[in-house]
Amino acid sequence: MQSFGSFVSTVLLFHAVCLCHVTSQGSQCGAGGSINFSPVISCGSGSCCSGNVTKQEFEDLKKRVDDIEKKMGTPDKCNCNCKDQRGQNEANPGSSCQEIHMSGVNESGVYWINPDPAIYKPVQVYCEMAFNGGGWLRVYNMMAKPAVPASATEMYNSLIRNDAVRVVLPNETTQAVHTTGVRLELYREVVYGWAKSSSSIVSNYGSYTKASGLKGECYLDGYCGNGVVIATMKSSVTGNARPYSAPPNPTYPHVGIGWSTMQIVWGYDRDASPNGHWADWLDTKCCQTAATTDIKNAGTNWRYSILIR
Repeated sequence: MQSFGSFVSTVLLFHAVCLCHVTSQGSQCGAGGSINFSPVISCGSGSCCSGNVTKQEFEDLKKRVDDIEKKMGTPDKCNCNCKDQRGQNEANPGSSCQEIHMSGVNESGVYWINPDPAIYKPVQVYCEMAFNGGGWLRVYNMMAKPAVPASATEMYNSLIRNDAVRVVLPNETTQAVHTTGVRLELYREVVYGWAKSSSSIVSNYGSYTKASGLKGECYLDGYCGNGVVIATMKSSVTGNARPYSAPPNPTYPHVGIGWSTMQIVWGYDRDASPNGHWADWLDTKCCQTAATTDIKNAGTNWRYSILIR
């Protein structure tokens, strides 16, 4: 599809009107990469451009251009190249956040995807475009909680439950992992991450890739059971890869993901410590709760997140 700005110019040239008085507002990218496609026609009273075109002719042309814009449709978001960008509206969903990113969209936010190619039913989701190459679908988020056993119970109950795919905002606490309706066999990567605030991207995380897809994976597609190995994950903090498991005894409370005899690296472990939440992804020795500098200095606006791609 020809961009609206160039199409306006084509129309104006065809009608041989005075181009010095007709512009496409926002022909360059504005803040956030968005473009306002409304044509602006500047004309004083009577005739303009040395009498070549009358004000009425400009008004008539403006109406014709507005009619063309309505027929062509105006994208909701654009970064100077609207052609083939996906996910901007329900009529043109991406198959995934990754496809939307690959079509030229680089801004994190709410987009439309069709999560199951066998059923055309577009839904809105939150796509994380700033983290690790972009194109990630957020399916879980939990904002900072106090270090009390009730927080462990809440996190455990939300992780063992799946619900319909939807927008998962970076400043909310979900009560489930929102993957129902997503064709998980078409996804290959998962990140269990921690971010220092609702506006920050994930900094500490464990991740793994499964070539056959994520269908059947623990937490993403149902709970695998206490003490069951989830996968061999790589820590972004240490660079080590090792098998990580679901907690053997969530009433201890051990909640989330841990290694060995359940040293929690992402989740909750009171363990007689004032720091119940652990997300440092340190896997070299026991009991390093809140050991990394960013976690020590996080304050009360940090969050857990699960991303898939």
